[in-house]
Amino acid sequence: MIISSITPHPKRPAQHQLTLEDGRVITVREGALTQFFLYPGKDIAEAELESLLEANDQQKVRSRALRLLDYRAMSRKELIDKLVEKGEDPELAADAADWLLEIGQLDDAEYAASIVRHYGAKGYGRRRIESELWRRGIEKDDWDAAFLELPEEAERDALIDQFIRSKLRGAIPDRKEEKRVTDALARRGYAWDEVGAAMRRYRESLGDIE
Repeated sequence: MIISSITPHPKRPAQHQLTLEDGRVITVREGALTQFFLYPGKDIAEAELESLLEANDQQKVRSRALRLLDYRAMSRKELIDKLVEKGEDPELAADAADWLLEIGQLDDAEYAASIVRHYGAKGYGRRRIESELWRRGIEKDDWDAAFLELPEEAERDALIDQFIRSKLRGAIPDRKEEKRVTDALARRGYAWDEVGAAMRRYRESLGDIE
């Protein structure tokens, strides 16, 4: 198959349009011109043309993956899911994610640590944060190191105490009110022993020691 012409793409910088003798027009990235030694008049074999198209698709998906990461941080699974959602081939999406891992643009361990820091600072407990890590597709191998980023115990206690005070506003709760607050803390991911200890501290601060 003869390449009739190669012209710059009118709307996409660093891309070119190859016109083949059968009338097909193929858009390729600039690097492909040197990688496949493309020039007008070249007789390109079908096997080479297929490799060119495969490489072009790979680069397209990788570029799209980079743009998605520029928009916001993601886990490997989130990135693959987003690419597939946008219509990309699952294998090429996985290839793009693995390439980004190799070059250090994607890091599930660091992403997990940032999730723990974010939700820990907002006053969420470990169970709720584990749910977030699971939802985002982060492997459990990355969890233990990430949870080192949780606030210290005293800081976590202060966050729970602040939450209780904001809900009860200095009042001594009846059983219904106390259940409402403790259930809310449980939904935020705190273990029942943490919740019980926090309620005791609150009652003690009011002089309501049972």
